[in-house]
Amino acid sequence: ETNQPLPVVLYDDACGFCSQTMHTWRKRARGRVAFEPSEGAEACRLAGSPAGSVRLVEPDGTVLSGAVAVFRLMALCGQPAGALLQRLHGASPVFKAACEGVYGIIARKRVFISRVLGLRPDRVV
Repeated sequence: ETNQPLPVVLYDDACGFCSQTMHTWRKRARGRVAFEPSEGAEACRLAGSPAGSVRLVEPDGTVLSGAVAVFRLMALCGQPAGALLQRLHGASPVFKAACEGVYGIIARKRVFISRVLGLRPDRVV
């Protein structure tokens, strides 16, 4: 087994919705992806200043953010739909705009979503 660098997902660990979602993806990733808080020193080293969306940093330094980062994470976790959605995102400007629009709404409302669902970052299940 080689010690290859892993893709890294950077997420808002102060957000209950984000923390819960990434906890679920961490289980699905089975060690194929690393997860780091977006405000940490490692996140800044990898991707610069913190952003308002999830980011996935590939081992070669490529940074994906928003919906396409989620699609890539799905693919890395063995979800066949992830690769298909990622290809569609790159091939269709209309699909890309729709996905990023929906992602943007969720990202802007994540605190509200956390409150409504009773999700707290200190109580990830």
